Amino acid sequence: MFVPEHRVLNTQLIGGGPSPGSAVNPHALYKVPPWSVGTKVFSGPALGIARGALELVVEEMRTRLSVGGVKMAEVPTVQVRVAEALAEIEAAHALLLKDCEDAMTFGETGERAPLELRGRWRLNNAFAGQLCLRAIERLHPLAGARGINDPDSLFLLAWRDIHAAVSQITMAWDIQAVNAGRIMFGLASLDPRL
Repeated sequence: MFVPEHRVLNTQLIGGGPSPGSAVNPHALYKVPPWSVGTKVFSGPALGIARGALELVVEEMRTRLSVGGVKMAEVPTVQVRVAEALAEIEAAHALLLKDCEDAMTFGETGERAPLELRGRWRLNNAFAGQLCLRAIERLHPLAGARGINDPDSLFLLAWRDIHAAVSQITMAWDIQAVNAGRIMFGLASLDPRL
């Protein structure tokens, strides 16, 4: 496939601050580092998957009865699981929102964010994914046999989707944690695009 030279962009040139295209697209969004903050395109869906799974489980628990006839919504351990899942999801959202706000501040000034901050944005992205994964794993026992074995189960779909989402390289916790740790110690980033 032939790609004309004027349609080619060296990804090393878009690490934040002035870049090809930012002169004709003056909005701050074109000045934020896509390899640091643009990775939110993967964590955003993870957040939605986790929120959807929580809503499914809460709705199911409202009407489900235990074998002994107890309303599941009145069982303290069920209440704790949904509350912890909600806290994890809200924490992930707050973390992602803070990163986006910080990145837009740099985009508005045109300054390039320091490497340590860019590495932290990527770390936070992966950690938000882990929080969403933990929320769904926490809800998993409440889904029951139907939620686990029924191929049409929306909870099962959410469980599979969150595992797929956090497997994406910019969401892979071990990789992003190692890289952020390296940067904190003054070592070179493992990702030159960062």
